[in-house]
Amino acid sequence: MAYTFSNLKTDIRNYTEVDSDVLSDSVLTTIVKNAENRIYREADSDDNVTVRFNSNFDPRDRQGPEYEAAEAAGKEFVKAAMQYLNSQ
Repeated sequence: MAYTFSNLKTDIRNYTEVDSDVLSDSVLTTIVKNAENRIYREADSDDNVTVRFNSNFDPRDRQGPEYEAAEAAGKEFVKAAMQYLNSQ
């Protein structure tokens, strides 16, 4: 089951222990929009990230300790992401 905007609104109302009379859909929409904008402003994006490699490292070689370290880190990231997604 996907987590929808409707689920988010319900969870926020449950967390704050109020109903739709206090937190109307328009108020919740504004809160969520403001949160999305703050995340966009404060989170690193590909626009401002620089990745630098050792000058001896060529990812096309697919060999050597640098490649093995990068491959291992990638596998660990995917494993952690899958565990997180499966726990939701």
